[in-house]
Amino acid sequence: MTAWVWLAVIAVAAIWVGAAFLIRRWGPGRARRRVFCPEKKVPTHVLAVASEAGFGAIRTTDIVKCDLLGPGPVTCEKRCMVRL
Repeated sequence: MTAWVWLAVIAVAAIWVGAAFLIRRWGPGRARRRVFCPEKKVPTHVLAVASEAGFGAIRTTDIVKCDLLGPGPVTCEKRCMVRL
């Protein structure tokens, strides 16, 4: 009986670790994305901030960094967010 209890505890812990990994990987937060810049008409990498838009929905809310603009704040119109 004790072996079955330990097996159940290990299985539940593995499920929680898997859920935490999935939320961390595809949940809200910052993510580096490759996108086509509609203003300069070239592909680039951006650091996008995603947040919860509703139950089970995640939406890109801001662009923090763009490789085309260099260091500092992003000063363009951020029309590339439509493509993310």
